[in-house]
Parts: sequence; structure tokens; C-alpha cells
Amino acid sequence: MLSNIHEDPNPWLRLERQSFRISEFFQYYQDKVQVAPDLAIDYFHVERPRSATIVAQTGHGEIAMLRQYRYPVHAWCWELPAGAFIAGKDQDLQDTARRELQEETGIICQTLKEIGHFYVASHLTNETTYVFIATIKELAESNVEVSEILSLHFVPVTRALDMARRGEIHDGPSALALLLAETRLIPAR
Repeated sequence: MLSNIHEDPNPWLRLERQSFRISEFFQYYQDKVQVAPDLAIDYFHVERPRSATIVAQTGHGEIAMLRQYRYPVHAWCWELPAGAFIAGKDQDLQDTARRELQEETGIICQTLKEIGHFYVASHLTNETTYVFIATIKELAESNVEVSEILSLHFVPVTRALDMARRGEIHDGPSALALLLAETRLIPAR
């Protein structure tokens, strides 16, 4: 049963903040927050820039998916192309989506449309990812980062959606982005 509590827009009060590491894409914080009249706790979280996750589809009803090694979980993961907004490089999130799609896959898109957004891990970070659907115009050279070990695969729409539903896509943002895009995707012919 759902609780009928009053939703205070900001029920926690930050008492102290300590930043203990800063990089281009991550700023780590330890905040002391008052969560109840007699209770203050330490809360660790990460501030990250907005990001784009791209569901890129061929004219034949296939989705561009990546098989990528992820060190933190020591596993190969099925993912969609995605990446963070870079101030000074991207004007807006459409630029981010186009750049990440080309860098990771070599895909140049013909159309690109934002269809929604969600929090990546609201208990840990403020990162919001915006989901885009792209139609593929052409395949050019990719420009992956040195640390990225990945391969590009074209997966039929029905198979990709089935993978998301069955839990075969362990990357949460990729699975959710596919499901958000479901009604807008064209099945394989």
C-alpha cells in the first residue's frame, strides 16, 4: 500500500558539505544532512552533467547496440550509445547525442528527436539522461576513447526490446531508454 505522506519539496536540510574529489565528469560530495528533528547523517553522492542516451534505428528495423566492457562490474554489457554533456564542446543535448553517437559507433544520424528523460541513479547522483531516437543516415569512422573496449551490433527491434524485458540488458539506462522508445520504433521488415 502506498503511503499518503505529505511531500515536503525539500525535507532534508544540508548542514555541511565537503567536496573530496573533482574531475571533468564527477564531483564527489559528503554532506551532513538533517533528515529528522533529532537525526543528522552523512550522505555521499556524485554530481554529474546531464547526459544523452540514443536509440538509433536503421531503416530495416534494427537498433544500434554496443557490447562494452565495464570495469566497475567486471563484465561485458549490452548498452545503447550514451554520454555526458561537455560544456564548451556541446551547445545543447542534441549536440551531445550526435557527438556521442558518432564517436562510439560512427553513426551519423538523419533525424534526432528527444522523447523523455529520467534520473540515472537518484540515490547516488543528480545525473539526468535525456533519451533520443535517431534514424541512421550513414556509417562513418568511430572515434572511441582509449579506455573504451566495445563493438557495434545491429539488433532487430523486437529482439532488443525482448532483451530489455528479460533483463539481458544489465545497463539500466539502456534498458529503460529502449522501453521508453518502444511505441516509436519500427519493427524489422
